[in-house]
Amino acid sequence: MTYEIRSRDSNTFSISLKTVDYSQQLYESIIKSCNHVSSSFLIIDNNELVFQANKVCNLYKFIKNQKQNVLNYKQCMYIIYFLSRQIHFLETKGISLLGFDLQDIMVLDDHIFFIATNHYLLELELELELELEINNSNSRIEYMSLLVPFTKPYFSSPELIELTSLPAFIHYKSCYYSLAALIIYCLFDEYIFKGNEIKNDDEINTILQPIFSSKMYWFLKRCLYCDWEKRCLLFV
Repeated sequence: MTYEIRSRDSNTFSISLKTVDYSQQLYESIIKSCNHVSSSFLIIDNNELVFQANKVCNLYKFIKNQKQNVLNYKQCMYIIYFLSRQIHFLETKGISLLGFDLQDIMVLDDHIFFIATNHYLLELELELELELEINNSNSRIEYMSLLVPFTKPYFSSPELIELTSLPAFIHYKSCYYSLAALIIYCLFDEYIFKGNEIKNDDEINTILQPIFSSKMYWFLKRCLYCDWEKRCLLFV
């Protein structure tokens, strides 16, 4: 585990990270995305975040406590809402993330969700011209540099799944696909990655059929483009 949760008293907890990389930005993103529903967050010594809650667990345990090990539509809407806000805030600080693990997302009082670890956070390198093999042309993009071996997130993206060599450059919208994959898993207990492959569009559309044409359906479809330039976090 890349972070530690401690109980200070009956309803006060703290998070501390194993490394200080981007810790200030991560804590600020949690406060920014959650303060309108809970004003109890406080950063201490730049590497510890103290907050109040009646119930605290990670997303893995939260799902296991639900009937049939799935979340309902409203719960998934909360995940989309809070994590999208957090992702957007991190982007304003020049940071994005590669993807998600269930254990890395905290759940407070059954309806507040946030990324609690800096494990997959990377700094964005902006407007650097680079010859990309994917389109064989010079492009000005915002990307994350992968220079050393790393563990791929459980909820990943096509560009990470297909990655076979380093150094590599991953667009900041990689995590948009990862978020959609996470929501599909939470809502349907369906994992869209199969080893080093990803379910095709027809297979994913079959999974999404129960929510076809809903706002969440279109949100997920906007995140699931294989072409990262087309992805967006838009819930309307």
